[in-house]
Amino acid sequence: MILSATTLKNRMLMPALPLTDTTVLPVVAIENFRVIQTSDTEATRIEFAVKKTGNLPGYVSGRIFVVLEGKEGDKVRRMVVPPVYMNNGVPAEARRGQYFSIARYKPVTMQTQIDNPGDFENATVYIFSTDGTLIYKSMFPVKIVMAKVAPATPAKAIKPAEPVESAGPSASSAPADTVGGNMPPGALGQ
Repeated sequence: MILSATTLKNRMLMPALPLTDTTVLPVVAIENFRVIQTSDTEATRIEFAVKKTGNLPGYVSGRIFVVLEGKEGDKVRRMVVPPVYMNNGVPAEARRGQYFSIARYKPVTMQTQIDNPGDFENATVYIFSTDGTLIYKSMFPVKIVMAKVAPATPAKAIKPAEPVESAGPSASSAPADTVGGNMPPGALGQ
């Protein structure tokens, strides 16, 4: 959806930009969408990049949601990240989405807990302007990527400390009144 400059002025999406009637709202696109299962504890990251595709100067900001969809038996299973209610298949509270602001490109990471993420087949990314206008919607296939966990390194055997010889007197052979920093009065010329 592309908004004209007149519509943009009326909706106050990017008030910092000087606009003319021929100006077109810079739109955004999503690149490199992926869902990463981080462990057996159902911790999941949704990663992608938001890219500004228009050529106007300035920033584009708004709120992002990802809606995961799949089938669980004969029912449709949906999960909205961040969680909000859906209204006619669209997140209902745009102001509760994850905030972003970009000049050109920004990586986005959303974290959530998902039981059986392999049940989800598609993800729809919704991007709303800061005033709640839907400015982007696109569906992506969900392919779960398992995070690679670094193998545990075996503990190294620790050698026992070897005695160290010193040239000077040890603390145990120093006079009792200087051990631990206790100096006799007047030792520093006071």
